[in-house]
Amino acid sequence: MTDGKEVVLAVRQQDERTAVTHLLNELHMTVHQAQTGRDAIYILEDHACDFLVMDIQLDDMHAWKMLYTLKESVDLSALPTIVIMDEPTVVPLNNVTPVVRPVSMAKLKNVIMKLFSISP
Repeated sequence: MTDGKEVVLAVRQQDERTAVTHLLNELHMTVHQAQTGRDAIYILEDHACDFLVMDIQLDDMHAWKMLYTLKESVDLSALPTIVIMDEPTVVPLNNVTPVVRPVSMAKLKNVIMKLFSISP
């Protein structure tokens, strides 16, 4: 079910970005890397992506600001989103799944499988 899905990955920390990219590649997903929130917005506006994984705080903007900006041009209800955060917080948007650091790749894989309704 994940084969060929397109994902935008916008994560600040290089080690996390590398680990998540490796996991997404194992799931046969195409990964579009974004260094900033603005880059992620451009990618999502230009490509029909199936999934978004992002950091709560990118170098240029907070996740909620980015998603608020994005909702003008992308149907967020059809874009499953994982937000990686440092501590649990209330998620102000539907269709957003929080994942708290430290990120376990096994846990992240289970979250992704659940988002796509696949048994791990």
